[in-house]
Amino acid sequence: SSSISGQPIFHFPSSTCSLRVTPSQRMAVETGGAACWPGKLGDTLQNLPGSSPHVAYSDLESGPLFTLLDCVNIQVTPLIDSQCCIWVCGTFRNSFPGVVKLNPDGTEALRIKVHDQIVATPVLADGALYLAIDFGVAAAYSLHTGSEHWTKKYAPGCGNDSWSMGYSQGTLILAGKSNEALPWNDSVYGASAATGAVMWRHQATLMIFLTPALVHGAVIYQDMQCTLTSLRLGDGTVSWQEKAKGHARSTGQVAAAKSLNMVFAAANRPGKKDWNAPYGGQGCVRAFDVWSGKLKWQQDFDLEANTTPAVVSSDDGSQAKVVVCLGASPGLPTEDQASGDCWRARIVALDASSGSPLWAHDFEPWRSYGARGSDVYTLYQPTVLTNPSAGGDGTIFVGWCGGWVYALQSTDGEITSRYDLGVALQATPVIGPGMLVVASYQRVHIWRPWQDCIRIVQDVPPIDTDLGIEHFCPCKGGGDCPGLSPYKAPLDLSRPAWSFEFTERAPHEFFCNSPVIDAQGSIYLTSRYGPMQVLRPDGTVCARLHLGTALTSPALLGETLFVGTGEGWAVAVNINAVEVKWSTHYCLQANADAGSVVATNGVVLLPGNLWEMRHENTTMFCLDCEDGHTRWTYEVKGVGILDSRPVVMDDFVVFADAQGGIHAVHLADGAALWETSKDQAGYFRGCYLCAGAMAQAQVFTTGCPYTEPRWNNLNGGRSILRCHDAGSGIRRWEKVLDEECVVPPVVVPKHLPLYKPMLVVGLGSPPGRPPRMTDQGLDGSDCMGDGWAARLAGLDTESGAQAWSRTMPVLSRNSAPGNRADDFCQAPTFSAPIVGNDGTLYVAWAGGMFFAIEGCTGRLLSQYDMGCTATGAPAIAPGMVCVMSAFRLLVWRDPALEEAWRTAAAAEDDPRAVAPQLAAPEDVPEEATWGLLRNVPADRFDPEALRPYEWGQEFLRWEPVRRQTGEAGVRREQADQHKAGGGPAAAARAAAKARLGAAFKPKEPVAKELKSKPPPSGPPAKQPSPSTSLVGPTQTGTGSLAGKPSWLQALGAASLLMGEEEEEEEQPPQKPRWEVIGGAANGGIVVRRGQDVYSPQVPNRLATGAILEEVEVSGDRLRFKKLKGQGPDAGWVSLTFQGKALVKRL
Repeated sequence: SSSISGQPIFHFPSSTCSLRVTPSQRMAVETGGAACWPGKLGDTLQNLPGSSPHVAYSDLESGPLFTLLDCVNIQVTPLIDSQCCIWVCGTFRNSFPGVVKLNPDGTEALRIKVHDQIVATPVLADGALYLAIDFGVAAAYSLHTGSEHWTKKYAPGCGNDSWSMGYSQGTLILAGKSNEALPWNDSVYGASAATGAVMWRHQATLMIFLTPALVHGAVIYQDMQCTLTSLRLGDGTVSWQEKAKGHARSTGQVAAAKSLNMVFAAANRPGKKDWNAPYGGQGCVRAFDVWSGKLKWQQDFDLEANTTPAVVSSDDGSQAKVVVCLGASPGLPTEDQASGDCWRARIVALDASSGSPLWAHDFEPWRSYGARGSDVYTLYQPTVLTNPSAGGDGTIFVGWCGGWVYALQSTDGEITSRYDLGVALQATPVIGPGMLVVASYQRVHIWRPWQDCIRIVQDVPPIDTDLGIEHFCPCKGGGDCPGLSPYKAPLDLSRPAWSFEFTERAPHEFFCNSPVIDAQGSIYLTSRYGPMQVLRPDGTVCARLHLGTALTSPALLGETLFVGTGEGWAVAVNINAVEVKWSTHYCLQANADAGSVVATNGVVLLPGNLWEMRHENTTMFCLDCEDGHTRWTYEVKGVGILDSRPVVMDDFVVFADAQGGIHAVHLADGAALWETSKDQAGYFRGCYLCAGAMAQAQVFTTGCPYTEPRWNNLNGGRSILRCHDAGSGIRRWEKVLDEECVVPPVVVPKHLPLYKPMLVVGLGSPPGRPPRMTDQGLDGSDCMGDGWAARLAGLDTESGAQAWSRTMPVLSRNSAPGNRADDFCQAPTFSAPIVGNDGTLYVAWAGGMFFAIEGCTGRLLSQYDMGCTATGAPAIAPGMVCVMSAFRLLVWRDPALEEAWRTAAAAEDDPRAVAPQLAAPEDVPEEATWGLLRNVPADRFDPEALRPYEWGQEFLRWEPVRRQTGEAGVRREQADQHKAGGGPAAAARAAAKARLGAAFKPKEPVAKELKSKPPPSGPPAKQPSPSTSLVGPTQTGTGSLAGKPSWLQALGAASLLMGEEEEEEEQPPQKPRWEVIGGAANGGIVVRRGQDVYSPQVPNRLATGAILEEVEVSGDRLRFKKLKGQGPDAGWVSLTFQGKALVKRL
């Protein structure tokens, strides 16, 4: 196994900037010196507050170099130490609770785990990181090792709003509560930086949002009533105090300029609270003498002042400017609690000596109740503009509540560059040498010059590749027909040949994409944060390519590898020379989660967003393979393209959108060929497709129509399978299932014993998140289930009739195996499947197993316990199959199959047959091939019953009984959970209960005589060979095979019970029926003409007791056709009203 810890994550701009680094060469790390940005306002002890001597990277429109993705509700400002390492603080709601340190090259250096919320922007000083933590606790950690120096409780409690710590002369300045019951901070504390011991406490007059100004041995702060106070640093006694006139209120703070002996305060004047003016709407900036507190000047404004000023020097140092951001802060996002809906914003520059205005810039008003991205579930309350910061060249950076960050000239305030972050921000933009760090509420973006960051680490020389030859697995799922490989892979999965894993893995660092295999058998791996790994067939690490964050699954075409990044970059790499060929910023941003690039016919296909930051991809891009220029784009209006790979069929490409629609466009110019209408059942949770010549020019889609989440059903528990004609888009058939399907299907070609193509789909809800760890123990409030049912089903491609089913044991746990409270991978129920040329289906299950299954019958051939989940599709090469689980790559090789392929390929003059092939290692230690059995229940599987034996009579007999029992148990659990209040909130529970109806009663077993027999404990009985005739005694009585399908007759009498069960399931499903149970006191319930609750009302009401046939369900609305009772014949009704069910499912 090889370690990939300590590798950077960067984009490549062009091959001219490439820097090759050998394993013996590493980046030199500076030691000592002052931190570049040690506090919220920078290094205020050495520089002007809010200013840096370093010149930041100011071309915002080029996009960030890399992004830290796993962030939720980031409020505190990041910091930059003397080594240019970036320190990012999370909260207890974050994917990373605590602090993350990133090296200058983007590598994650260390994490400091903090179980409680970090409530203030920390400080860096004297080789330590100082934190303020909830419940009045302060802590100090080593900057180099992350080890704890000390932890002290300095106050009864502290407020969790965004305030800032301070440091000067060995003293820490903190805010806290004098009484734990107070909702806000009312005291300023001085504590020893060496021990954490409290040295003094000062009682403030009112709530404080502390951002202390430390100058000339004084601590100067402003409370919420705009009273300015100066304390002595040594003992906390008051030197002077300046009270504001009237009852002014502001969250603005102070900035002290040591060289000017002045302190500047942003405050509000007394005014009447009004709409869009919660603090009166009249702001001001005041300047005071540091020594006496005497007011020197005051500049008034018609907008509120709620931020902290920055002091910026001119280019020649002759004139200092005070830059301050103005505007009322957006309120709560709901109409009943809103304080405004039009938030004006302005940034102004004043002469520091006189206060006279120099320039002003007005931003576009933000028209909404709350800040961008804020809602009732995720509340953001930033100021309308962040605190400004200025670089050494005078460029000013500021963030806006509308989700943008701007760069402005300090001379006139003109905007020079900007970037859409997609969500509001509270943290101050941070400046380092050639670096800009901007933290929004959801992500941390880092801008740096490209040429400082590009590296390729090459461990061994590359294998020469003959240009123009075909690669074994060029993209996710194989070649043009997704999920189908032309090569035969090993059937015995009992022991991998070798594995590759993260030996020093950071939390949430997973393999989440699909591997690809080139013409020499080398394997290319991508992960969310780490570099691309290139592995030889024997497991040797060939190279590591640092291509950016959130990489897609790559694609191979000739000598070039193509990959996309989450920041909207497409990169082409020459795999012979292992160097960048070209790169292009093809879109603003891309949702690259589990996405895939497809390269064919001289073009590269990949999705992205052209105009704005979104969670989905809205546009399909077609780039030229030679230079990366965009040939055409195709935008889907209103909905997003999900992360399923596009499918190329001859001269056109097919892809699916997020509402179940399918789009076919010409590959040459992007002109629309055909598209299907959007689904009328509402928003799809996923829509995945497969197509190709092997499927007889058919396109198959799977997806989950939007319904309310239920316990053990994250997406509502329903799915739709559809088949369309590839040439016209005409729908051939549709199948609605009461099980979720969140993975793409795959077509198994004709093979014995059926000799007809089969569509295989994976059904079941993906396991949810594990419980969170708190001081009180595990908290399961975020869990969505504890019994996850799943099965694989084989359907006839012509009709959709089910031919076979294989049910997995119910996964009785909150999350997938291998997941922990602070380190989890949310994977689908099954990985994307792939099929070898012998019809063997390879697929991974969220329960931690990797299967080899006969695709046309569902017969289990072999299995391996990975111990953790997997997301991407396996990859197949001659005699080789590999799968990327969350933690490791597992590779199986069969030398006999490899040699057989090479012999046949040599006879056809295939150049790949004579290429050097590296044998699998023979001395792999046993522990390197074990599954990661971490947090895996011992009773999840019966090892003896599911060893890699052939599928025998006993297993065949018990399969339908197991499936019925498992499904019945899961549905009973769902009903019990909703009745007990274990599911969603009250209204959602009522709606779910109405849809669920009465508790599910299991059917009688197919064979009643099996009731008294225990499940088989030994290995299944050996299956008769296909040539053995079972006609005669085995077909007497009710077990006759007469009239059964030919494939069942080929399997023999052992399939009798399975055949009877599946024949029943092949019947078309009956549409659900509902009974009206509400409205008895009002003559029935209201019926409307449309789905919207404000659509026109039908004159007559639907009487209580009426029986309805479901047409579709969208959220809490039911479209019906009346079967019995009085009232309208059709229309829309609500499932619930004020938490009470109006209809119930029969």
